[in-house]
Amino acid sequence: MAQKRIVFIHGFTQTAASYKELQKRWDGLWETAELPGHGKARPLGPNETGKDAALRLAEKYERAVYAGYSMGARLAMRTALEYPDKAAGLILISATAGIRDATERESRRRSDEALARHIRESEPEEFLREWLSSPMFARLSSEQANAEARLGYDRNNLADALLKLGPGSEESMWERLPILSSHQIPVLILAGEEDKKYSKTARELKTAIGRTAELRIIKNCGHAVLAEQPEEALARIKSFTAKCR
Repeated sequence: MAQKRIVFIHGFTQTAASYKELQKRWDGLWETAELPGHGKARPLGPNETGKDAALRLAEKYERAVYAGYSMGARLAMRTALEYPDKAAGLILISATAGIRDATERESRRRSDEALARHIRESEPEEFLREWLSSPMFARLSSEQANAEARLGYDRNNLADALLKLGPGSEESMWERLPILSSHQIPVLILAGEEDKKYSKTARELKTAIGRTAELRIIKNCGHAVLAEQPEEALARIKSFTAKCR
């Protein structure tokens, strides 16, 4: 069976260039869609939100398997929830459906505002060095982190992307997840075994989505699944997309 086209949405600070090597290993059609405010993508306008970003994707790529990593996974999820007829499948890597608790979400919003100010005030090389030294990326080699592909961003655009697409600003999607099963959208959930927070969340996502979701926890792997274990991750994705129609 022919594989469906994958529209992949990268994570925060990444660009389409971050996935050039991965695309070379893929034998189907893989298009990397850049998050607003990243790479060459137009930033969101003053009154635009994640829903507007989802509309952009649905209008540009139409029906496809939407996939995403971290922040990109939330946008892929929102696209499938807002436009289920456009989603031949959904792949969520190191993902969450947002922050359920309003108090926790407000706390995260304030934290994101502080980080956004730091982004605006810092040279890109300095900020990326700090960002990639966080525990979430501690397992990555310099080659895997690929900081060079992340450089060249506009500081204001990146900060705005965090404020508009970060979990502190985005509404929770947890209650809406059964929509995916009701529309019979197959979902693949990937998480690294060593990423305790997101592997736990991955199990919660599978339960919340229901019967159309399948979960794969990848051993010897942290948050950056595609960078740390690309061969296994791609094998899982290939097997999944072959079943999408």
